Amino acid sequence: MLMVMVKILRRIWEKRKWYKLSGLKLTIRRKKVQGIVFGKWGKFRRYVYSPTFREGSIGVFGGSGSGKTAGLLIPTLRAWTGAALVFDISGDIAKNVSNPLKVIFSPENANTAPYNPFAIIDILPDTNEQRERLMQLAFLLLPDSPQDGDVTMFYKSEARKLLQAGMIAYYFAGLDFCQVCQHMVKCDVDLLIEDIQASGNELAEILVSGFEGQNEKTLAGIKQTADDSIMLFATNEKIARTVRRAESGPALWPGTLERRSMYIVIDDVKLEFYAPLLRLITAQCLEYLSMRPNGASPNMLLCLDEFASLGKLEIIPTLRKLRKKNVRLMVLTQSLADLELIYGREERRAMMENLPYKAVLAAFDTETQKYFSDLAGEIETVRRTFTDNQDGGSESRTTQREKRIYPEEFAKLGDKLVLFYPAGVHKLRKAFYFKWW
Repeated sequence: MLMVMVKILRRIWEKRKWYKLSGLKLTIRRKKVQGIVFGKWGKFRRYVYSPTFREGSIGVFGGSGSGKTAGLLIPTLRAWTGAALVFDISGDIAKNVSNPLKVIFSPENANTAPYNPFAIIDILPDTNEQRERLMQLAFLLLPDSPQDGDVTMFYKSEARKLLQAGMIAYYFAGLDFCQVCQHMVKCDVDLLIEDIQASGNELAEILVSGFEGQNEKTLAGIKQTADDSIMLFATNEKIARTVRRAESGPALWPGTLERRSMYIVIDDVKLEFYAPLLRLITAQCLEYLSMRPNGASPNMLLCLDEFASLGKLEIIPTLRKLRKKNVRLMVLTQSLADLELIYGREERRAMMENLPYKAVLAAFDTETQKYFSDLAGEIETVRRTFTDNQDGGSESRTTQREKRIYPEEFAKLGDKLVLFYPAGVHKLRKAFYFKWW
């Protein structure tokens, strides 16, 4: 009898205290919530949230219509007490989050505050550092991919050299970012190399010197690869109007996050078209924030919706660096397959290991379902069997282990989600902002 009571009390303690083991907090009062809102739990539907000041990035998985925006992003941004970078792909976030320090960047809006890719370079006092950042900019514009074969890797490597040379030569000639891209795309490869060599910039000349002796077909392929990576910035009038240095007042740049929240508003039907711009902004913000001092303020949250559409980023080192810098990432995507397509299997695994919080709102592909089912682990169950006999019958008990959450359950979550946290796993009710908030 005593053992039964101990087991019952232990289950009650585990059920009521699970959140304290993981740095999470529970409250029934909406106004007390400050941080990342995961959902609601229990009979009284208390909010489950990770306080703003805590560490730990988040992976959010769910297809279209699963509630990523309404059930997690908007409630979180309403409760977040620091600064945030937000990709508003749906168009619903900015208008449903009231924040006096919010600034909106929308390339479709002629009156939007401009974003300046060169701002992070303009502030550097040392010319050598500026050159290094310009060379790094070429990697942000033209990243590698796990699917690249030897030929593609060659052309990308050579194209980056051409981009680096052009960025360095024309930046120090006084051109703005889109002007550099326009000039490089307009020139044929021979004229471009000749122009860079005549710029008087020694490093730029060295970078293009390796193209001497290349055959015409190879040079054309290198130039085309470089052009493809900057075509959006070279040819689109809306981008030329909104991606630039500011004529009056400050332009947006990663340092804006030190005092304001930036909402990047993109129409979902133009997501693929604007993907290079989103990747550039994301990469520059991650690079800037990774150099923050440990313990810096304010706390920051980077909400990267449709993460897979951004292409490959140096995300694993960044996740490790940002942990101590009061910066948290919220990576939102539809499935593990999307991540694996961009990053490859091994890097996807490493990424998941560096996301201590994972919220699954829905999962329909078998690989994602199996992964999270295995991650949830198994539980021990007791099965009772009754046998009738002359003495009135007997009962036998067998103990067996079964999955805590079966794979197919992730496709039928409905208004619930599964939260994986450092101390375990729990099912919560989605905290839709229009219903509970």
